[in-house]
Amino acid sequence: MPVSIAQSVGEGGINSPNDVVQIDALLHKIGMLPPICPLEKTRNDAIRRFQEIWGLRSRGVFDGKIDPGGGTLAKLNATAAPLALKPIVLGMAEHGAYLISFAPAAPPAPYRLWLGVWPVAGEYIDVTGASSSDVMTKDNLASLLELIKRKRAWGTPLQLRLYVALDNRVISESNPQNFICPVQPHNGKLLPLDEVNNGAKLTYQGNATAKPPSFWGRMFHQVAGYEGYFFKYGGMLETDAAKRGFDCITYAGTVCGAPTTRMAASSDLVAAMGATACTVVTQDGAAGETVTTTLDSAQPKYVKEFFKTNTTGSYLMYSGGHIVVVVDGVVHEFSSSKQGYAATAVATWLEPQVDRLTVRKLANKPALAT
Repeated sequence: MPVSIAQSVGEGGINSPNDVVQIDALLHKIGMLPPICPLEKTRNDAIRRFQEIWGLRSRGVFDGKIDPGGGTLAKLNATAAPLALKPIVLGMAEHGAYLISFAPAAPPAPYRLWLGVWPVAGEYIDVTGASSSDVMTKDNLASLLELIKRKRAWGTPLQLRLYVALDNRVISESNPQNFICPVQPHNGKLLPLDEVNNGAKLTYQGNATAKPPSFWGRMFHQVAGYEGYFFKYGGMLETDAAKRGFDCITYAGTVCGAPTTRMAASSDLVAAMGATACTVVTQDGAAGETVTTTLDSAQPKYVKEFFKTNTTGSYLMYSGGHIVVVVDGVVHEFSSSKQGYAATAVATWLEPQVDRLTVRKLANKPALAT
């Protein structure tokens, strides 16, 4: 309960013993006094220090005095009360990934504000000076992710509190709020896909047999100051372990380092990567002449001929509903029929193909190839 006093306490005040006891306890609670009963001068200095922290002047000075119903007493009570941490919700990854807000405003410096699971080193992050409307920013997200990593809490609920501290002593802690941590990040080695020490197997995201087909492949997001690649969808970090993976185009686009805004259609991805048209020269059996065919919605037989002689280099190859990356004669893909990632020799992959195919050459080896 808030402290109320009948008479002024402090320098020049009429110090009622009962009021003094209450004020001393309050000053100790907020870190202004040691636990032992202070001398009057110590109490006055503590009150004055508190007033200086909050800028609480009386007639232009910090008077070291607490009046009944005055501004200093109101701030003392407010500082002693724990902050109210509001429900935590997902936010845009580039802005801090979570919306974490509280009320009222935190005490100013030298008070510190910590966000964490426990007020000991390694169990919290320092968010001193953060806005009460959202303590998370792109600058402190890496610190929160390191905390989650230490707790081994990827993709699971974690409970957070806000702690107010002074001189490394906690003076209040907020109510707890749960939030779901992001799924485990990946080391970014996608071609070939590294599935060792990268958490659970990545899964195909989509339903290729639906009418119409539906796809929801995740994409990579890098956080400044954190090593690894997080899965993102709709601008937010993925928290559902069942949705940790790609569809065919988000895999191909991520491997190539394409912008996330250019992974909706194969032709758009190809354009974003500046991939160029490919041709193959074959013999026309009937006329005995050579024929140059551009591999643009071309019959599979021409694509097979092309890769017989083009055994090195990097390419994007796609039909109406599927896109793959071909590097040095190997097809790398995320496929519904293959339940995720697969690597197949290009000749083997092409053997059963009946759909027309388009092949485009990449200027460089894909960005996330090892």
